[in-house]
Amino acid sequence: MKVRWGSTLAMLNRAETKRDVSCYPLSFSFAFTHRSLQFVDQFILELRRRETNTEKRRKLADLALTEEEWDRVRLFCNLLQVFQVNALFVVR
Repeated sequence: MKVRWGSTLAMLNRAETKRDVSCYPLSFSFAFTHRSLQFVDQFILELRRRETNTEKRRKLADLALTEEEWDRVRLFCNLLQVFQVNALFVVR
């Protein structure tokens, strides 16, 4: 399978920009009660809250990123950005 690194970069950049709740319109009720949490974590928290199956709830909890994982997202974005810029020069 061919990997589209540009798509991966776009996805990770989007997650990074939506990490902070204050960047997102506060139309979600849970955002009002947990403004200090990250938006991605908020989303997972809301999914867990609505899930009735205990096993699925546990698995959803494992999706929340740690600070170390967010650091890796940032590093990976920086790495992919270099390849994206270089790819633009090759295409021209």
